[in-house]
Amino acid sequence: MVDVLDSSALRVVAYALVALLAFVWGVRERRWCAAHQSDWWPRYWFLSAALLVTMGIGRAGALGDVLSEIGREQARSSGWYDTRRTIQAAVVIAVALVWLVGVAIAVLRVPPRRRRYLPHVILMSAAIAFAAIRLVSLHQIDGLLYRRDLGGVRVVALVELALLSAIAVVTVTTARFPSDTAAVGSIDDGHRQTSRHGRT
Repeated sequence: MVDVLDSSALRVVAYALVALLAFVWGVRERRWCAAHQSDWWPRYWFLSAALLVTMGIGRAGALGDVLSEIGREQARSSGWYDTRRTIQAAVVIAVALVWLVGVAIAVLRVPPRRRRYLPHVILMSAAIAFAAIRLVSLHQIDGLLYRRDLGGVRVVALVELALLSAIAVVTVTTARFPSDTAAVGSIDDGHRQTSRHGRT
């Protein structure tokens, strides 16, 4: 069981399942929008599914390990391998800051009609930031992620699976539809507001 949880194959399957879930919700939400004249954004789910598939392919092909090794070879050939950790630490900090600033801007600036997607956006961006930090391959972080374990499962596997599980849960909760009565009431309210604006 521990070997399965720690395996890259399980995470590849998890990426595929979460991507499929996002695609299915995109199809359902597009049909809902067509039937109820909603201004939701089903295209977001399709974009998320494509991104998750891309990340899953990268995980299946160990693309992160390949790119990290290419980076190390470039550092050796360029003569800054011995000082790489300072640069790596700066990149890790920059990634974390960009993620935090991006989340703050999203929370403050996302319009109300798009806020239903915000928890999913935050978790997706966290998964991307986590992948970017792994790609940098800072020695201290690698030691924590790849050489530490909980119950025999490496920290890197636990964090990645936890992020994917959270994304799946948020996908399901975000994609819930209101009752037909609530939807009709919302549409009627929108029409009334439009009429009032037209009279003024």
